[in-house]
Amino acid sequence: MSDKFFFSSCVLVGTILLLLALSPWSDKLPTGAMSAANLDTKDLLVKNRNLNRFITGEAGKLELSKTGDSYLLKIGVKQGELYDLPSFGPHLRLEADVEKAYAKQFLKITIIARQPANYKESGPNEKMAFEANYAANATETSGWQKFTLEPQFSEFSFEYRPPGAGDGIGNDFFALRPVTADQGFDVEVKSVRFEMLASN
Repeated sequence: MSDKFFFSSCVLVGTILLLLALSPWSDKLPTGAMSAANLDTKDLLVKNRNLNRFITGEAGKLELSKTGDSYLLKIGVKQGELYDLPSFGPHLRLEADVEKAYAKQFLKITIIARQPANYKESGPNEKMAFEANYAANATETSGWQKFTLEPQFSEFSFEYRPPGAGDGIGNDFFALRPVTADQGFDVEVKSVRFEMLASN
């Protein structure tokens, strides 16, 4: 084997291995904190592939599914797990650029969600619910906001004004958890929208 052929083969093999490592054609889902990037912080919509940025925390369960071009995130909590700290369960971290933009701004947070198809009401006043919480840190949060779910996708909103960016420690984050009498059911989430409102 000539040196010319040998080195050409090495270059070809090295290029193939590099392409396999980078996998430019792969459909990798985004992970990590949610950044505005090319999006608008004034109207930041987290949906489809970006739903994969949610993390379970210590007590959560997540399942992302795809139908056609649309994604659906099922958010659950392990049975027997009760907690108050939002970061202990399923949550979405917001990147520093988003946290800075939202500091001391009035926000409207809208979740599009529904109860799972397998949820059966055991009584007229026992519809499934979920709770949402925007947290700047362990002590400065919106508090758990509770909403009653329907079988079909519906919008649920609340407002919150985070503290100044330098007032907390670490990233802001958005937490969400299902609420049922016996647990074991997931809330199905289609999207989460963060809108900056005009100052009151």
